[in-house]
Amino acid sequence: MSESNAFSKVASDAVARLRELSTTFVESELPEEALSCLLEEMAALEQTLEAAFEYRKAWGPKLGPADSGNYFREKLNGFINFTRLALVPRERGNYTAQKIIENVDHYSYLVAKLVAAEWGSRARKPVSDKTIRKSSFENRDVLQRLADR
Repeated sequence: MSESNAFSKVASDAVARLRELSTTFVESELPEEALSCLLEEMAALEQTLEAAFEYRKAWGPKLGPADSGNYFREKLNGFINFTRLALVPRERGNYTAQKIIENVDHYSYLVAKLVAAEWGSRARKPVSDKTIRKSSFENRDVLQRLADR
């Protein structure tokens, strides 16, 4: 990320840890005691990201309309909720493990931008992934098929 602040490394670690939790445990059935510990860790990481957002708003970099607390909260809730689905299989409904990880990645990318954190793609072709993410909705499917070749 080209723009960062003094909180960026901490925010980057929080985003990375939530992504790590989702990929590590999405295929696991955890005992309640272990799940409780992980959910407490998630709550602490959520508070860290909230503080990182407030810090970024105060100290920059400025993002214009994206500085809305409601917008940030919506994206953070998506990130936290999909990470929780990765940890708690009984709450998943019809979401597959792959779809949960895709949503974790999507929301983590948005949250990382809002807290000036580093974010790395898990795709084998990260440049393609970034291009696809920034493309218009109509072109996204075509670009994804080309990248997957």
